[in-house]
Amino acid sequence: MWLLGLSGSSGNGLWRVMTKSKITTSERLTQVENDTKSIRTDIRVIKENHLKHIEADMGSIDKRVERLDTRVWAILFSIILLIGSTLLSTVLGQ
Repeated sequence: MWLLGLSGSSGNGLWRVMTKSKITTSERLTQVENDTKSIRTDIRVIKENHLKHIEADMGSIDKRVERLDTRVWAILFSIILLIGSTLLSTVLGQ
């Protein structure tokens, strides 16, 4: 038995099963053309819809990382100032 491509317009996961003797070249060609159209449609949907959402999400993540980066530098600067003032007060206190 032969399993011929995904049937349906968007590849809904159903397989059409035919025996080898019933398949003609024109039927096989038609099925390949239908599968190719389905694959092209799916690729277009991914490009136009899903990738745009991912790109938008990456933009918001980039902004969050920049804010987090600023906070990390501020904390590091505060720690350095705290250590410096502690050392200075220790040296001047003696």
